[in-house]
Amino acid sequence: GEIIGVLSVSAHRTGSFSEPDRRLLEVVGERVALAIGQVQLRDREQRLAETVQRTLLPQTLPDLPGVTLRARYLPHSAGVGGDFYDAIRLPGGRVGVAIGDITGKGLRAAATMGRLRSALHAYALDASRPADVLNRLGRFAQVDGAMATALYLVLDPATGWMELASAGHLPPLGIGAGETAFIDVRAALSPPLGWAAERHAQLRLRLPPGRGLLLYTDGLVELTHNLDEGMRRLAGAADAAPAGSLDAFCDHLLGVVAGDDRYHDDVAMLVLRRDD
Repeated sequence: GEIIGVLSVSAHRTGSFSEPDRRLLEVVGERVALAIGQVQLRDREQRLAETVQRTLLPQTLPDLPGVTLRARYLPHSAGVGGDFYDAIRLPGGRVGVAIGDITGKGLRAAATMGRLRSALHAYALDASRPADVLNRLGRFAQVDGAMATALYLVLDPATGWMELASAGHLPPLGIGAGETAFIDVRAALSPPLGWAAERHAQLRLRLPPGRGLLLYTDGLVELTHNLDEGMRRLAGAADAAPAGSLDAFCDHLLGVVAGDDRYHDDVAMLVLRRDD
């Protein structure tokens, strides 16, 4: 009962269309209407999934002395995924920072992301070691039937010391103080969440004043389907970014790496910098 379009057919002379022609055109119209309806349904589902995902992501990041935090999220133009980030205020002035990527697309991935992020938040407040947090989160993912990569770190802004653990996630990019380089996280690497694996390894390192870390999901570095090339491009963009504002830094990265809309996945990124 809803008009969604008009099918116009013409002929050179009046009376060219017979009754079988009319029945055929009715069938064509029904098929076209069905196809349009399916596209509209997918569009509505995508908008719903994007709304759900944005609602489940942090609306604000904690304002803590000694550290500056900024984040960005770009949904994929053809479907929402399960990328997430979080920053958690911890006892003693510390901050827990996480980034992750759920396998799958659409509303189901967004809902799974919400459950994992809520569990991560709870575990981070209960366990102090990042490896223990990811270990618990991995068991939760197994029960939930989810698969995801994730990286979680805890930073003490007063001293600069931080501990980091990675569940199959891409390495963070060190920025600031005249140096841009990826952090070697192999010593803290374990299988993705959802695998039957215990996670005990983690990395301890110090973040000097003025130095920062960029955490990101693979949508930011897989534009050309070549991970190495994408990571080199990301490092080059970060190296050429304007100094000072982290907001300007994030906007510069997205403008260089994803500004031409060639990204084929959703993109999440979180930047932290230890203040001078």
